[in-house]
Amino acid sequence: MTIFPAIEATKAVYAGQLVDETGTPVPASVLTSGVLTLYDLRSGSIINGRNGQNILNANNVTIDASGNITWTMAPTDHPFLGGPPNPTSVERHIAFFTFVWPGSGGLEHNVAFDVARQRPAGT
Repeated sequence: MTIFPAIEATKAVYAGQLVDETGTPVPASVLTSGVLTLYDLRSGSIINGRNGQNILNANNVTIDASGNITWTMAPTDHPFLGGPPNPTSVERHIAFFTFVWPGSGGLEHNVAFDVARQRPAGT
């Protein structure tokens, strides 16, 4: 699993390319399904309503004819849930992507974000 740093309540972009088992790019036009679930690893809480959410060129995710995926994350995609029993300054969020297309079936892909708590100015 790939782990990326993120800062609480900030914008970010995640980009990659969707390819099949042979390494051939999968264009958006052949996808029959694309969904995203975003959750906090510690608590299992769903983040920003992204629970099996459609992402076929929807909900801030684009997929082009070359299989390039761009997820423009809003500040609400990186909240810091924190609080007891999590007094740490970093928490892990998981983005779970699922894509389906005819033929080989599809792909499941996890991405982790270590979300750091913002510190007020001067601290």
